[in-house]
Amino acid sequence: MKKFLRVFGFVVLGIAILAYLGFLFILPNVVDINKFKPDVQQVLKEQAGLNIDFENAKIITTPLLGAGIKAEDIKIKLPDGSVLFSADSLKTRVAIPSVLLLTVKVSCLEINNPFVNLEILNDKQYKVVSLIEDILNGEKEQRLDSGENPENPNKGWFNPAWIRIKVPNMVLNNYLVLVNDLKSKHTLSLKGEQLRLGYFNGKFVKVKTHAELFSDDNKNIDLIADINTFLPKPKPGLDAEDDRAERID
Repeated sequence: MKKFLRVFGFVVLGIAILAYLGFLFILPNVVDINKFKPDVQQVLKEQAGLNIDFENAKIITTPLLGAGIKAEDIKIKLPDGSVLFSADSLKTRVAIPSVLLLTVKVSCLEINNPFVNLEILNDKQYKVVSLIEDILNGEKEQRLDSGENPENPNKGWFNPAWIRIKVPNMVLNNYLVLVNDLKSKHTLSLKGEQLRLGYFNGKFVKVKTHAELFSDDNKNIDLIADINTFLPKPKPGLDAEDDRAERID
């Protein structure tokens, strides 16, 4: 019996070592994310109306059982072809052991030269907000067509609130956020060499950066931020003036 248990233990250990080595060295070289690029583009366009493009995507793994992806030349465009987001490169990893405990821990998220472009139409509304409203209204119409109450959609056995999200160290290098009023031709831009963010499951957040705020070409504010604060809990239910059918959380 002892001999059998010893042999069984060696077999299990050998399988575990082979699986670990395969995870580290074989998986990144066997799975080619670029083959799934058309599928990713199609899903994002159908679900959100956005067009995404990227180059040289690759799976990355770490000895501490972290897995993620890195990619270059990332671009996300709105349906009219205007750029919403772009970056020279992106690298992110998730700790796999924490996922088994219903915790999504993004152990690494680094973006180089990110650009966020927020355009305003007719002095009133951002393009991206209009897109979000269209998506929400489309979902509401689908629930109405299926006979489901749009205010109380059916819920499955799994509650997404069980999942905890932690992003301890998000780094944006050489970032630019541009707000562009297309009608008046005025712009606001926020530029910085580095922005560090930390988010801990809606309980508290960290922000650290040194940035400059420009109105058109004139620098208005030199911003130095080092924030570590708790986040207030969301209020249950709606306020009296909220419209149940149209409110966006």
